[in-house]
Amino acid sequence: MFILLLLPGGILHAQIPKVQAPSKRSVADLQALPDDTMKVLYFNRVGWDTAFYNLSLGIEYAQEGLKVAKRIDYTLGKIICLNTLGATYNDMGEFDEAIAAHTEGLKYAEEYGDSRRTGTALMNMSLVYSSMGDTVSARNTLQKAVDEYEKADYKKGLSVAYINLGSLYMRTGFSDEAKHYFSLARDLGVEMGLAEVESHAWSALGVVYSRTGLTDSADYCMERAWAMIDTMDNEYLYAQVMSNQIGIYLERKQYDKALVSMRECLNIFSRIGVREEVVDLYSNMSELFREQQHYDSALLYWKKYMSLRDSIVNEDVLNHQNNITAKFENDKQKQQIELLAQKADTRQWFLGAIIIAFVMLVFLVTMLFMRNRFRKKTNLETARQSQEIEEQNVNITDSINYASRIQNAVVPSPEQLTRHFKDAFVLSRPKDIVSGDFWWCSELDGKFYLAGADSTGHGVPGGFMSMLGSVFLFELITERKVSTPSEILNQLREKVISALSRGGTQNSGLKDGMDIVICTFSADQKKLEFACAMNPLWVIRKNSIIEYRADKFPVGEYHGDTQSFSLQEHACEAGDMIYIFSDGYADQFGGPNGKKLKYKQLRDILCQIAELSCKEQQRILNDKFLEWMGSHEQVDDVLVIGIRI
Repeated sequence: MFILLLLPGGILHAQIPKVQAPSKRSVADLQALPDDTMKVLYFNRVGWDTAFYNLSLGIEYAQEGLKVAKRIDYTLGKIICLNTLGATYNDMGEFDEAIAAHTEGLKYAEEYGDSRRTGTALMNMSLVYSSMGDTVSARNTLQKAVDEYEKADYKKGLSVAYINLGSLYMRTGFSDEAKHYFSLARDLGVEMGLAEVESHAWSALGVVYSRTGLTDSADYCMERAWAMIDTMDNEYLYAQVMSNQIGIYLERKQYDKALVSMRECLNIFSRIGVREEVVDLYSNMSELFREQQHYDSALLYWKKYMSLRDSIVNEDVLNHQNNITAKFENDKQKQQIELLAQKADTRQWFLGAIIIAFVMLVFLVTMLFMRNRFRKKTNLETARQSQEIEEQNVNITDSINYASRIQNAVVPSPEQLTRHFKDAFVLSRPKDIVSGDFWWCSELDGKFYLAGADSTGHGVPGGFMSMLGSVFLFELITERKVSTPSEILNQLREKVISALSRGGTQNSGLKDGMDIVICTFSADQKKLEFACAMNPLWVIRKNSIIEYRADKFPVGEYHGDTQSFSLQEHACEAGDMIYIFSDGYADQFGGPNGKKLKYKQLRDILCQIAELSCKEQQRILNDKFLEWMGSHEQVDDVLVIGIRI
């Protein structure tokens, strides 16, 4: 609800040639510079610096630089000025203009033949898509930026792209992918010796681990981030890491610590003049006080938030008005000088023109003032409505997240699997927050039990079925001591049907239940006994696949003759790779024609990667799934379990 994850803004945009340009120079001063190339660089640098306190004036400087660059056909100058324009338009919320500027800059960068600048244009374009809420376009564009940076071997740009990809995946609930890209950024930071990248990546990893309930790992990552921050004199980076720490405090409901850290960040951002972060902090502090039912404090910080936000808008409007007035006064002085040289019979006419111009100026200023008042009223009403909608969405999301935490408490951690096998992995990608696919394992009386299941449906309904399955497996194996896989499925079927019939679903035509594979490994791991309901079990030995077919009836209600599940055996050899999976991977739509991936392609992938380590297999399977899915929506929960004997 409150989680903050800030990106390192100072390294997100294109690198431009270093020129010692004063931050406050008039357009006339810069136009007087003798060298056109240097004139472009100065205009761009002054525009970039000016945009931090006056967005519209920053746009004017960057546009002047672009005009000169186009006049002298200076391609690099066109690229950097368009980058500044795109970034500033994005800050103003003018997304169409931002995309247009970055698209034009991308065209020049490709013509220039510099993969590094092409990658930067793509990355800045992805930031605009992210601001618009189009995460799919943002992710695809970022991936193209990564490809360009890899061509140029530009590791600093790669590290920033990885952090942005991790942030996108975290905002959309893909914690494993977020962790993967934050880890890549961290490793690049170590390789380049860039402490600012490494420390930011460590703190971002801390937020990911905190969201997935791995408290110890989250604390370790934050300790690494803080240890690096202590060696640097960088208040802005310190406040960024502190923002991620605040997110962890709020996740754990440590509100007192969060409030102390918020105030510390507020002091830093206020001192260094980063007003956007101050606005966000006021909003978050108001929400925190409201959550604790301290309504007076919540109202106080809400008023501060609204006041500062409106002042930023008003300053932009006022600066625009001042620019119009200054330009008018300058024109007026020129006209007065020319007026003295004209004949007396033209003076009256010119005075009338001045009066008309002044009246038009007053009218324009009045319109801007009225527009600003209307915007304030509209913003207040929009904020009220947005808060009501947000509260409703938060309540729903909190309930689902709570259900996810309950499900995670029932499902074992991958470490329980790797304690019993030298090499193993679990790839789990829920379609929604709560998953209908689940896996379960336990060790009892010298045997190791492992199950991989696909419940009916996904999301919350599938999550309930998965919890039922986990609890029933625990009861049958741990308490009733049922040890034969086929008999476990027989009794599990009875319990599922009995449980669902209490809700009135028996003989209703619904096919509630689960497709499942249950295995038992002997103590020496030389013998594998298993039973399969709907889903098969595959073994890959020396690049050859052994497929054990499943019984074609599920664990649940089945409109046919009730049969006992078949008991199957496999004599294991060292190096065998055993795979259990749901149908979510093979059923995913994507590729160039938007078709299903299918089991044949999954079989080919597994045969190609079976000799690799399980950790590498998991990464490749996940990457190929994302590549196949592309811009399509994930259609089902995904579960793949791999074990090496």
